[in-house]
Amino acid sequence: MAKNPGNFHQVRADNVEIAYDKETNKLRIQDVDDGGMRVTKNKIGARGIFKYFNIGEVKGSFAADYNADDNAVYVDLNKRK
Repeated sequence: MAKNPGNFHQVRADNVEIAYDKETNKLRIQDVDDGGMRVTKNKIGARGIFKYFNIGEVKGSFAADYNADDNAVYVDLNKRK
């Protein structure tokens, strides 16, 4: 899952926490000081995320919105770009 320069770039973190909401089918990507997933070359490993949350085979680009209050990006897996 590539970072979206318009949204994900704003988190500006070396490590991120990924959360998944089954009801809305959205991912939250938020910076963390310790632990979490490592961001490498402006990317995070999507296959591992989808497997961990048992999301299934997901391909493509998805709509993402930055929330400044949470300093997080929300990725809507229901809306392809």
